Amino acid sequence: MGEEEIEKLRGVVRDCVSKHLCSSSIFFADEVAAFTSDPADIYMQAQALFLGRLYRRAFHLLNSSQIVLRDLRFAILLLSAWFVIPVYLLEKKNAFFFDCLIKDNMSSNC
Repeated sequence: MGEEEIEKLRGVVRDCVSKHLCSSSIFFADEVAAFTSDPADIYMQAQALFLGRLYRRAFHLLNSSQIVLRDLRFAILLLSAWFVIPVYLLEKKNAFFFDCLIKDNMSSNC
């Protein structure tokens, strides 16, 4: 894939992020990062994952890259994902628990 096409895809990712189209930005950021393996593209992919509330995937992507220790942007996003994961899981658990309490009859899976 040529550099022009990659630049167009980067523009599409930026456009999707600015319009809060999370799933589209994740898809296109993944494609760009797969083609280039450029640290800026990996950061863009992790940022799209974070904005799409896929915190574990963003954490894993950043943690597996060797650039985290050299670039402050990577470290800040990694720590943000690391701190948000427990809060996000607790919110999901509480939402599930409260949904079960709202129902009159408690089903077996609650």
